[in-house]
Amino acid sequence: MTPAVETRSEATFIDRLRNFIEITNPFYLVYGPRDVEWAAAGGHQSEESQRVADRVLRVSTHPDTGETIPRLFRLSAAIPWNIAVSLAMAHPAVMLSVVRSAGVHWVNQTYNCAVNFANRNASSEVDTTALAQTYTAACALSVSIALAATLIMRRCTPTGWKLTAVRGCFPMLAASTASAVNVAMIRRAEWIDDGVNLYDDNNDFQGKSRRAGSEGIGKCAMTRVLTNIPVVTLPVFLVAGLTKCGGFRPSMRLDLICVLLGVSCGVPACLALYPQRERIPVERLESNFHHRLLSDGRTPIDYFYYNKGL
Repeated sequence: MTPAVETRSEATFIDRLRNFIEITNPFYLVYGPRDVEWAAAGGHQSEESQRVADRVLRVSTHPDTGETIPRLFRLSAAIPWNIAVSLAMAHPAVMLSVVRSAGVHWVNQTYNCAVNFANRNASSEVDTTALAQTYTAACALSVSIALAATLIMRRCTPTGWKLTAVRGCFPMLAASTASAVNVAMIRRAEWIDDGVNLYDDNNDFQGKSRRAGSEGIGKCAMTRVLTNIPVVTLPVFLVAGLTKCGGFRPSMRLDLICVLLGVSCGVPACLALYPQRERIPVERLESNFHHRLLSDGRTPIDYFYYNKGL
């Protein structure tokens, strides 16, 4: 049974940003299975206790199933994980090494695959064979682009702003392309096979739609691409600008500060671009959803709702 979670407003970008700032807070990784059991049990006497319980469920469980998401695959882990990956991906010592570059991108796509699976729309089953194919394709694509950057750096030995461009753009391109493919393929059942569950204004189930699933996957893929700009690209150019024009000396501390700034600001902002509970007009759906009425038998349904996933 899915525990009831306090519904947060997703009407505006600011509402969603506030929500994702909370959800991506790394300190909430402390919540474990016992905390979820306590929160889901209900019967909380005070407003403060109920508020904490709602937060535990919101940051630790899947919105469709109510199942506890493993700590490493929650959005609360996004900031520390992306800090580590961003520092590694764009580091010259990593990019110049075939083994290190391939290893970092392989680990990142392995993690992305697990996160996509843990935070998918749970109304469609994921085939094990398709999951393996997706994982292989995403890893191969990411590693191939990363190794192209390694080849460029070894043969052309770029310097100055050319080196900055290679360090900032190629890892972002590798991570973004593979992440988009990753989320599209691991959730292929939502837009190729079964579709996603649709609900009306009364939250009554109305059926499954592949068109809604396709729209949701497209928005998730776009989010993956945009997230890598502040996470991977922006810190590289920011460090280069500060060292060349701002009088700062290159150092790991400066790299860490710039990456922390890009990740902590960029990840919640990109996740907040679209609501998780999406609304889609009936005109964009399959014909069998047209001309439907609410349970009162009189009111036409103009919009349906579905869980976009993350």
